[in-house]
Amino acid sequence: MTFALWLVLLASAAAAVTDLRTRRIPNAISLALASAGVIVSAQSGWHGVGTFAAIGIVAIVAGTPLFSLRLLGGGDVKLLAAACATLGLAQLPAFLAGTLLCGGLVGIATAIYYKRLAATLANVRAMALPAMTGMGLTPISGGIKMPYGIAIFGGALVAAAVHYARLRPLL
Repeated sequence: MTFALWLVLLASAAAAVTDLRTRRIPNAISLALASAGVIVSAQSGWHGVGTFAAIGIVAIVAGTPLFSLRLLGGGDVKLLAAACATLGLAQLPAFLAGTLLCGGLVGIATAIYYKRLAATLANVRAMALPAMTGMGLTPISGGIKMPYGIAIFGGALVAAAVHYARLRPLL
């Protein structure tokens, strides 16, 4: 595995534990990951640092509307941006797909745990219909705070599994 992937696994594991306990991801975790990620990226020269910065900026810009709609917390967006930038373009698709898949599973599990599955599905429907028709979206009110750090860690595990599978083909 790459050193960048190890960094993301460690940081997201720490964030998952903290998020599960407190429903917050400390800025220190995201900042430490971003700092280590830029150092790793600098090994590729200015091109690596530029790619790191571009991915981080795109992730923050993409995450800001999700934060505004209360679909993600601020700590989630910062950790996602640091993780995406640290991983780079090659591992990004597996990481994002894994994070989205795990996010859905964690969301369902959280809704079941708090006995709010029907309300959660109603919120998803209320968000999905305007999004599909192009109408304006409104922030969700009264939702459950979901520990999305677990989903981010799950995405890192998926990226690690995909990376490992590429190194060791089944045949």
